Amino acid sequence: MPSSSSTTAVAKAAADDKLLLLISGGDWCKWCHYLAAFLDRETALDAALHEVFVVQKVYVGDENMNKEFFARLPTAAGAPHFWVLSREGELLSFSRHVAARGRRPELRPRQVLGFHRAMAPPLGGELIGSR
Repeated sequence: MPSSSSTTAVAKAAADDKLLLLISGGDWCKWCHYLAAFLDRETALDAALHEVFVVQKVYVGDENMNKEFFARLPTAAGAPHFWVLSREGELLSFSRHVAARGRRPELRPRQVLGFHRAMAPPLGGELIGSR
């Protein structure tokens, strides 16, 4: 990951003993707005995700495709797109789907927990939602 912001995010993940969650998108992305609103409402879920991940949002859009930043990552099929990196900056997993076009997504806490379980290996503690 070549940029200074990604280097900083990897360093923070290492220092905080967390994984790094990269999310691509932008202010133009309605699905990104739906995700942000969902996590604003589901504060416990958002907090639980931040217990495991350092979250780094990366803009992608007509004004800046951030090609250099994304060059070492699997290609995104759309936005938002997610990549999970280790504390060392190595790719662990990435999302392989894109939101269904033309309808508003119905995000539910169970979906976010499923994402967590699928994307993040256990860190020696309980997985969120397993309590």
